Amino acid sequence: MAKKWTDERVQKLKQLKSEGKTSYEIAAIFGDVSRSAVMGKIHRLGLCETTKKSTKPVTMPTYSFNKKQSISIDEA
Repeated sequence: MAKKWTDERVQKLKQLKSEGKTSYEIAAIFGDVSRSAVMGKIHRLGLCETTKKSTKPVTMPTYSFNKKQSISIDEA
C-alpha cells in the first residue's frame, strides 16, 4: 500500500517538480506511488502548467464564407 502524502513527501515532490522531473520519474523516485497519483497530487497542489491562467485574452476567429460579390447587369 502506498504511503500517505506527508509534509516531507510533498516538499520532495515540489522540489523534484521544480527540477523539471516528469511524473513518471517522480513516481520512480518515490517507488511506492503511481504516476497517476503523482499527477493528481501535482494538480491538486497547483503545480502543473494547465492550472496556470493565461494572461492573453481569448478572441473568436473570424471567417468569411463565400462572400457574394455584387454583380451589376448593365448593358451599355
